[in-house]
Amino acid sequence: MPAYKQIELPVGRDLAEGEWIETSGHLRMERDGDVFISVDEPSAQGSWIDISKIAADTVTRLKAECRALGGLRGCPAIVRGQIGIFNNEKEIIASEIQIAPR
Repeated sequence: MPAYKQIELPVGRDLAEGEWIETSGHLRMERDGDVFISVDEPSAQGSWIDISKIAADTVTRLKAECRALGGLRGCPAIVRGQIGIFNNEKEIIASEIQIAPR
């Protein structure tokens, strides 16, 4: 198991690609399936997350509990993964997402 570096959002440009990180915040899944984690619900300060490595049952749960339908909504979450390039930006390539208690 990798050693995760705790980071604050948004993802800093000083983080190296491939670095293992852990962060927590307010996660929302957009209608198009894109996933964003921010410092809190109304904040735009955050990072996009690539969820292509997340298990299908976890993605189903995210859709059910963290969907942003016509508003901010979403859920508190902990995200672990690596820093990588996603949507041409340095973002989080998630390997694990835990929905936190509300």
